[in-house]
Amino acid sequence: VLEAPELLHLVAATNPDLPVVLFVSDLTAAQTRAAIQAGASEVIHKSSPAKLATAVREAIAFARFRAQGGFE
Repeated sequence: VLEAPELLHLVAATNPDLPVVLFVSDLTAAQTRAAIQAGASEVIHKSSPAKLATAVREAIAFARFRAQGGFE
């Protein structure tokens, strides 16, 4: 099992354009900020599972936008 920082580092090193949505059971506000700063697209708490599908759709849409030259 990978911890969030390890996962984000691995993804950044191997596929930096891959969006990562973390689905967590317990993360402090500071850990959430650190995960976003480390490259997480979104952090969703397991107590709010209804938000997960939207977060994944938005992360994929944003990744596609960037791949097509968005914000350049």
